[in-house]
Amino acid sequence: MAKTSILLLLNLVCSQVFSQAPDSLKMEWGKMNSSKAARYEQYNEAKFGMFIHWGAYSELAGTWKGEQISKLGEWIMYHAQISRADYREVCSKFNPTGFDAETWVKLAKEAGMKYIVAMTKHHDGFSMYHSEVSNFNIYDYSAFKRDPIEELYNACKKYNIRLGLYYSHSIDWMDGGDAGYAQKKRAVPSHSDHYGTNLWDPSSINYDDYLGNKAKPQMREILKKFPDLIEVWYDFARFMNKEQSFELPKIKNDSFEHGFVLKVEMK
Repeated sequence: MAKTSILLLLNLVCSQVFSQAPDSLKMEWGKMNSSKAARYEQYNEAKFGMFIHWGAYSELAGTWKGEQISKLGEWIMYHAQISRADYREVCSKFNPTGFDAETWVKLAKEAGMKYIVAMTKHHDGFSMYHSEVSNFNIYDYSAFKRDPIEELYNACKKYNIRLGLYYSHSIDWMDGGDAGYAQKKRAVPSHSDHYGTNLWDPSSINYDDYLGNKAKPQMREILKKFPDLIEVWYDFARFMNKEQSFELPKIKNDSFEHGFVLKVEMK
Protein backbone atom coordinates (compact mmCIF):
# COMPACT_ATOMS: atom_id res chain seq x y z
CA MET A 1 0.00 0.00 0.00
CA ALA A 2 1.37 3.43 -0.89
CA LYS A 3 2.34 5.64 2.03
CA THR A 4 -0.26 8.24 1.09
CA SER A 5 -2.95 5.56 1.34
CA ILE A 6 -1.68 4.41 4.74
CA LEU A 7 -1.85 7.92 6.15
CA LEU A 8 -5.30 8.46 4.66
CA LEU A 9 -6.46 5.20 6.24
CA LEU A 10 -5.14 6.35 9.61
CA ASN A 11 -7.01 9.63 9.32
CA LEU A 12 -10.25 7.84 8.40
CA VAL A 13 -9.91 5.30 11.22
CA CYS A 14 -9.16 7.98 13.80
CA SER A 15 -12.02 10.14 12.52
CA GLN A 16 -14.41 7.22 13.01
CA VAL A 17 -13.05 6.45 16.47
CA PHE A 18 -13.43 10.01 17.69
CA SER A 19 -16.74 10.73 15.93
CA GLN A 20 -18.52 9.22 18.93
CA ALA A 21 -16.32 10.93 21.51
CA PRO A 22 -17.34 13.97 23.61
CA ASP A 23 -17.27 17.28 21.73
CA SER A 24 -14.24 18.56 23.66
CA LEU A 25 -12.25 15.44 22.77
CA LYS A 26 -13.25 15.65 19.10
CA MET A 27 -12.23 19.29 18.94
CA GLU A 28 -8.86 18.64 20.56
CA TRP A 29 -8.19 15.66 18.28
CA GLY A 30 -9.11 17.64 15.16
CA LYS A 31 -6.85 20.52 16.15
CA MET A 32 -3.93 18.22 16.89
CA ASN A 33 -4.35 16.20 13.71
CA SER A 34 -4.69 19.21 11.40
CA SER A 35 -1.54 20.79 12.86
CA LYS A 36 0.56 17.92 11.44
CA ALA A 37 -0.26 18.49 7.76
CA ALA A 38 3.27 19.61 6.93
CA ARG A 39 4.73 16.60 8.72
CA TYR A 40 2.52 14.21 6.75
CA GLU A 41 3.80 15.77 3.54
CA GLN A 42 7.42 15.58 4.71
CA TYR A 43 7.01 11.93 5.66
CA ASN A 44 5.37 11.06 2.35
CA GLU A 45 8.23 12.69 0.48
CA ALA A 46 10.74 10.40 2.23
CA LYS A 47 9.13 7.49 0.31
CA PHE A 48 11.71 4.76 0.97
CA GLY A 49 12.76 3.47 4.38
CA MET A 50 13.66 0.43 6.46
CA PHE A 51 11.49 -1.15 9.16
CA ILE A 52 13.51 -3.17 11.69
CA HIS A 53 11.37 -5.78 13.47
CA TRP A 54 13.78 -7.18 16.03
CA GLY A 55 13.60 -8.26 19.66
CA ALA A 56 14.28 -11.08 22.12
CA TYR A 57 11.77 -13.25 20.20
CA SER A 58 14.27 -13.28 17.32
CA GLU A 59 16.44 -15.57 19.40
CA LEU A 60 13.73 -18.26 19.32
CA ALA A 61 13.45 -18.16 15.50
CA GLY A 62 9.84 -19.33 15.68
CA THR A 63 10.61 -22.45 17.73
CA TRP A 64 9.59 -23.24 21.30
CA LYS A 65 10.63 -26.43 23.16
CA GLY A 66 11.55 -28.12 19.90
CA GLU A 67 8.27 -27.30 18.16
CA GLN A 68 7.99 -24.97 15.19
CA ILE A 69 5.31 -22.41 16.06
CA SER A 70 3.28 -21.22 13.10
CA LYS A 71 2.29 -17.61 12.39
CA LEU A 72 4.31 -14.48 13.16
CA GLY A 73 7.63 -15.06 14.90
CA GLU A 74 7.32 -11.92 17.01
CA TRP A 75 4.02 -13.32 18.35
CA ILE A 76 5.61 -16.57 19.58
CA MET A 77 4.93 -15.75 23.23
CA TYR A 78 1.23 -15.54 22.39
CA HIS A 79 0.89 -18.46 19.97
CA ALA A 80 3.02 -20.84 22.07
CA GLN A 81 1.43 -19.47 25.26
CA ILE A 82 4.82 -19.07 26.89
CA SER A 83 4.55 -18.20 30.58
CA ARG A 84 5.83 -14.84 31.70
CA ALA A 85 8.48 -16.55 33.84
CA ASP A 86 9.75 -18.63 30.91
CA TYR A 87 9.80 -15.62 28.61
CA ARG A 88 11.74 -13.60 31.14
CA GLU A 89 14.34 -16.37 31.01
CA VAL A 90 14.50 -16.04 27.22
CA CYS A 91 15.05 -12.30 27.53
CA SER A 92 17.69 -12.64 30.22
CA LYS A 93 19.79 -14.76 27.85
CA PHE A 94 19.32 -12.50 24.83
CA ASN A 95 22.81 -11.43 23.77
CA PRO A 96 23.01 -10.25 20.13
CA THR A 97 26.75 -9.60 20.11
CA GLY A 98 26.83 -9.29 16.31
CA PHE A 99 24.59 -6.22 16.31
CA ASP A 100 26.25 -3.30 14.51
CA ALA A 101 24.05 -0.23 14.20
CA GLU A 102 26.42 1.58 11.86
CA THR A 103 26.44 -1.31 9.39
CA TRP A 104 22.64 -1.41 9.32
CA VAL A 105 22.29 2.35 8.85
CA LYS A 106 25.05 2.52 6.26
CA LEU A 107 23.28 -0.22 4.27
CA ALA A 108 20.06 1.82 4.35
CA LYS A 109 21.93 4.91 3.20
CA GLU A 110 23.63 3.11 0.33
CA ALA A 111 20.26 1.71 -0.79
CA GLY A 112 18.85 5.24 -1.02
CA MET A 113 16.62 5.04 2.04
CA LYS A 114 15.64 8.23 3.85
CA TYR A 115 14.51 6.84 7.19
CA ILE A 116 14.53 3.81 9.51
CA VAL A 117 11.83 2.66 11.92
CA ALA A 118 13.10 0.60 14.87
CA MET A 119 11.33 -1.38 17.56
CA THR A 120 11.43 0.02 21.13
CA LYS A 121 8.90 -2.46 22.60
CA HIS A 122 6.73 -5.09 20.98
CA HIS A 123 3.77 -6.98 22.52
CA ASP A 124 6.13 -9.11 24.65
CA GLY A 125 6.75 -6.05 26.85
CA PHE A 126 10.55 -6.25 26.54
CA SER A 127 12.09 -2.84 25.85
CA MET A 128 14.89 -2.73 23.29
CA TYR A 129 16.38 0.43 24.79
CA HIS A 130 17.70 1.36 28.23
CA SER A 131 14.54 2.33 30.10
CA GLU A 132 14.46 3.92 33.53
CA VAL A 133 10.72 3.18 33.76
CA SER A 134 11.01 -0.62 33.68
CA ASN A 135 14.07 -2.80 34.21
CA PHE A 136 12.59 -5.34 31.81
CA ASN A 137 14.81 -3.97 29.06
CA ILE A 138 17.77 -5.09 27.02
CA TYR A 139 20.31 -3.11 29.04
CA ASP A 140 19.26 -4.05 32.58
CA TYR A 141 17.71 -7.46 32.06
CA SER A 142 19.70 -9.19 29.33
CA ALA A 143 23.30 -10.25 28.91
CA PHE A 144 23.78 -7.64 26.18
CA LYS A 145 24.22 -4.54 28.40
CA ARG A 146 23.95 -2.09 25.50
CA ASP A 147 21.25 0.20 24.14
CA PRO A 148 20.70 -0.70 20.45
CA ILE A 149 18.13 2.06 19.90
CA GLU A 150 20.58 4.68 21.12
CA GLU A 151 23.24 3.20 18.86
CA LEU A 152 20.85 3.30 15.90
CA TYR A 153 19.88 6.86 16.77
CA ASN A 154 23.53 7.99 16.78
CA ALA A 155 24.31 6.13 13.55
CA CYS A 156 21.27 7.72 11.87
CA LYS A 157 22.54 11.14 12.87
CA LYS A 158 25.94 10.31 11.42
CA TYR A 159 24.55 9.21 8.04
CA ASN A 160 21.73 11.78 7.86
CA ILE A 161 18.95 9.18 8.06
CA ARG A 162 15.74 10.09 9.91
CA LEU A 163 14.68 7.69 12.68
CA GLY A 164 11.17 6.62 13.59
CA LEU A 165 10.27 4.46 16.56
CA TYR A 166 7.66 1.75 17.02
CA TYR A 167 6.02 1.21 20.42
CA SER A 168 3.35 -1.37 21.35
CA HIS A 169 1.19 0.83 23.55
CA SER A 170 -1.96 -1.25 23.95
CA ILE A 171 -0.74 -4.83 24.27
CA ASP A 172 1.96 -5.89 26.72
CA TRP A 173 1.87 -9.61 27.50
CA MET A 174 4.32 -9.20 30.37
CA ASP A 175 2.96 -6.20 32.29
CA GLY A 176 -0.23 -5.11 30.53
CA GLY A 177 -2.79 -7.15 32.44
CA ASP A 178 -5.47 -8.32 30.01
CA ALA A 179 -4.88 -5.55 27.43
CA GLY A 180 -8.18 -3.97 28.43
CA TYR A 181 -10.31 -7.03 27.65
CA ALA A 182 -12.17 -6.85 30.98
CA GLN A 183 -13.15 -3.23 30.41
CA LYS A 184 -14.36 -4.16 26.92
CA LYS A 185 -16.51 -6.94 28.39
CA ARG A 186 -18.01 -4.52 30.89
CA ALA A 187 -18.90 -2.14 28.09
CA VAL A 188 -20.10 -4.87 25.70
CA PRO A 189 -20.97 -8.08 27.67
CA SER A 190 -21.54 -10.08 24.49
CA HIS A 191 -18.01 -9.40 23.20
CA SER A 192 -15.99 -12.63 22.93
CA ASP A 193 -13.06 -11.90 20.60
CA HIS A 194 -9.96 -11.80 22.82
CA TYR A 195 -7.33 -12.11 20.07
CA GLY A 196 -3.98 -10.70 21.18
CA THR A 197 -4.81 -10.83 24.89
CA ASN A 198 -2.74 -12.71 27.44
CA LEU A 199 -5.38 -14.88 29.12
CA TRP A 200 -3.08 -17.87 29.68
CA ASP A 201 -0.76 -16.15 32.18
CA PRO A 202 -1.87 -12.54 32.64
CA SER A 203 -0.19 -10.19 35.07
CA SER A 204 -2.37 -8.96 37.91
CA ILE A 205 -1.76 -5.35 36.89
CA ASN A 206 -4.87 -3.29 36.22
CA TYR A 207 -4.94 -2.06 32.62
CA ASP A 208 -5.22 1.60 33.60
CA ASP A 209 -2.24 1.10 35.92
CA TYR A 210 -0.23 -0.40 33.07
CA LEU A 211 -1.00 2.59 30.87
CA GLY A 212 -0.25 5.06 33.65
CA ASN A 213 2.85 3.40 35.07
CA LYS A 214 4.53 1.88 32.03
CA ALA A 215 3.16 2.81 28.60
CA LYS A 216 2.76 6.56 29.00
CA PRO A 217 5.95 7.05 31.10
CA GLN A 218 7.98 5.04 28.59
CA MET A 219 6.59 7.08 25.70
CA ARG A 220 7.57 10.30 27.47
CA GLU A 221 10.99 8.78 28.11
CA ILE A 222 11.44 7.73 24.47
CA LEU A 223 10.45 11.14 23.12
CA LYS A 224 12.88 12.87 25.47
CA LYS A 225 15.71 10.42 24.89
CA PHE A 226 15.34 10.34 21.09
CA PRO A 227 14.19 13.76 19.80
CA ASP A 228 13.53 14.76 16.19
CA LEU A 229 11.81 11.51 15.15
CA ILE A 230 10.22 11.22 11.74
CA GLU A 231 7.37 9.09 13.10
CA VAL A 232 6.01 7.18 16.07
CA TRP A 233 4.35 3.90 15.15
CA TYR A 234 1.74 2.70 17.67
CA ASP A 235 0.47 -0.82 17.15
CA PHE A 236 -2.96 -2.42 17.50
CA ALA A 237 -5.08 -0.34 19.89
CA ARG A 238 -7.27 -3.42 20.46
CA PHE A 239 -9.43 -2.88 23.59
CA MET A 240 -8.39 0.65 24.47
CA ASN A 241 -11.35 2.99 24.87
CA LYS A 242 -11.53 6.39 23.15
CA GLU A 243 -10.09 8.32 26.09
CA GLN A 244 -7.19 5.90 26.55
CA SER A 245 -6.49 5.91 22.81
CA PHE A 246 -6.14 9.68 22.87
CA GLU A 247 -3.74 9.84 25.80
CA LEU A 248 -0.60 8.70 23.95
CA PRO A 249 -0.85 11.03 20.94
CA LYS A 250 -1.62 13.77 23.43
CA ILE A 251 1.71 13.16 25.18
CA LYS A 252 3.68 14.24 22.12
CA ASN A 253 1.37 17.16 21.44
CA ASP A 254 1.61 18.50 25.00
CA SER A 255 5.32 17.93 25.43
CA PHE A 256 6.94 18.72 22.11
CA GLU A 257 6.64 21.65 19.74
CA HIS A 258 7.89 19.77 16.68
CA GLY A 259 5.45 17.04 15.69
CA PHE A 260 5.98 13.92 13.64
CA VAL A 261 3.81 11.47 11.79
CA LEU A 262 1.77 9.19 14.02
CA LYS A 263 0.80 5.78 12.67
CA VAL A 264 -1.51 3.23 14.26
CA GLU A 265 -1.34 -0.31 12.91
CA MET A 266 -4.78 -1.85 12.57
CA LYS A 267 -5.18 -5.66 12.36
